[in-house]
Amino acid sequence: GMKYLHSSPIRVHGYLTSRNCVIDARWVLKVADYGLPAFYEAQNIVPPPKSAR
Repeated sequence: GMKYLHSSPIRVHGYLTSRNCVIDARWVLKVADYGLPAFYEAQNIVPPPKSAR
């Protein structure tokens, strides 16, 4: 996954670590925290209010 992200146009993976990856009951990987606050800050984007999420 990390190799793909580094070679993709996105090139951003935020806080992706093994601690942030969980597997659901169907063995599907879910990313729990991928560093959106740091991404927003780096791009000078104001994050949406929590009520809009």
